[in-house]
Formats: sequence, C-alpha cells, structure tokens
Amino acid sequence: MLLYISGFNSTPKPWIPVTLKEELDQKKVVYYVLKNVLSEDLKNLREIITQSQDTLVLIGHSTGGFLALTLLREFDKVIAAHCINPAFNLIDALDKNPDAINFLKERSLILEIMQANADYFKSPSPVCLYQGMLDDRVDIPYNEKMMLALAGQVYRYPDLGHKFDQDGFRMILKDIRASC
Repeated sequence: MLLYISGFNSTPKPWIPVTLKEELDQKKVVYYVLKNVLSEDLKNLREIITQSQDTLVLIGHSTGGFLALTLLREFDKVIAAHCINPAFNLIDALDKNPDAINFLKERSLILEIMQANADYFKSPSPVCLYQGMLDDRVDIPYNEKMMLALAGQVYRYPDLGHKFDQDGFRMILKDIRASC
C-alpha cells in the first residue's frame, strides 16, 4: 500500500491519488491531508498504518516528508520513505508560515520528533529525498545534510519550487519508481 502525506496547509488535490495509481501502478493508495494539528495528524497516521494489513511505502511532501521519516522509524511494516521537499528543519519552515499556529503550539512535540530522528539516523529501510532547488520554504543545505546522515538518495530538480503541479509531480514519480 502507498500512503501519501500532504504538506502543512495543503488543500486536497484530487489528481494526486489518481496520478499515484497511474504512475506507480498501485491498487491501494491512501491520501492523507494534514489537519494542521500535529498530535492529531500523528494519531491518525499511526492508526492508518496500524490498521493496514499490507506493508507500506510512504510519500510525503514538505511537513508530510518530515512525518514520513518519523513514521518510517516507528513501524516495521513501513518499508520506505520518499520525501518531496521535506521540512526536516520543521520549526524553521513553520516559522516562515503565519498560518502554522496549531503546529507551533506543539513545539515541544516537534522538538521531540526532531530529536528522535537525530538519535537514530541509520534506517534499515530506504529513504529518498526529492529536492526542488528553487524551494523557498525549506532549508536546502540542512535537508542535504540530513540526507547524508540518513544515507539516503538525493534527487535534485533545478526548476522545481516547493509546490509542484501535475507535470512536476509526474517527473518526481518517475524517479520514485526508479528508486523502488
């Protein structure tokens, strides 16, 4: 099963699950749009993973990429994480967004998750980073440093910003397919 986790403050995009099914030949796709309350989102995502009978591959965008990496470490049935423009330095990324009040209220939980990820960088499961080099929301050097620590693969897109359209998403999915 494939679990796609949206970024902070995302609106549902009906083309994302359709594109995932088409491009990655997936029958089971769960599309989770963050509710922007970190504790509630983590609870919901953990429940989805716990209830799944299948192994899971996580794809997360921005904050969803940060959460995908976190959940990869918690569950043996999660076999890979693909992080698109992830906000590994989540507090800094959210500080740039005035709508992040609910996430920032849970700053101690964010710090706890960031510390947990720092404590066990090495993962038995693959981690891949897909980074738009025109990203204005996340710290690109920090992300690349994090990926080196995780021993993950890094794919760079010189003309891609933080957000992506259907064409940009299809381009990323071709690399995700190649890395699976």
